[in-house]
Amino acid sequence: MTDIETVWLQRWVTSLCDPLVDTDARVEIDSHMVTLVAQAPHWFCAWMSGFVSDMVRSLNPEDPWRNLREQAGFTYRPDGERFQGYEMMTDVAVANTEDLRSDFGLAALAKDIHPDAAILLASAAGGQATLLKRLESTLFENPIRDRESAADFFAVCGQAVRWAMRRRREYAGMDDYWPHFISIAWEQRANKIESMQPWDQARAARELENGKIMPGEYKLRTEPMGYDTH
Repeated sequence: MTDIETVWLQRWVTSLCDPLVDTDARVEIDSHMVTLVAQAPHWFCAWMSGFVSDMVRSLNPEDPWRNLREQAGFTYRPDGERFQGYEMMTDVAVANTEDLRSDFGLAALAKDIHPDAAILLASAAGGQATLLKRLESTLFENPIRDRESAADFFAVCGQAVRWAMRRRREYAGMDDYWPHFISIAWEQRANKIESMQPWDQARAARELENGKIMPGEYKLRTEPMGYDTH
């Protein structure tokens, strides 16, 4: 993939990070992303497998989103609850209004996640290779034959990307630059993965380690604070 083609990928990631990108720009970006997926589905899978697996694995090990499991076409949290709606975020975020689309913290999750997108998040915890295998299996079962099928595939993948980014943002904040950095890194690796060339897995591991959320953040937000009464 050339820089001219992949610039739309970076514009897409930027649009997911910056809520002030205008509507017309978002529509144009999404349209170009569908074109990219239609023209280079395996390259896109290589990029996504790295990007989303890094987003998920950057969370604390005890975070439920790092411990999802797939069963019979659906995804479940460790406590057995089906991974589906905005409630999956309320262990670390509080709903501020009954109208989720008006809720600053949860508006991005107002629409239930597609079962296939949830399965991608579950696969992401297993690492880049595990998620790539899942994505390639999906392409094998449902090949991208035209723009419509590319749009459907991008919609599912895009939802997995947004949910993974939203979970990380809860800890890292709106100014988190790491998604941009890691997106560019996986662009370069995707070129090698698609062409079956060796790539620097040790460097990828170091970059993931550097981007991980501070240990203990999940427990800090979910466990009651203890008070010394003595």
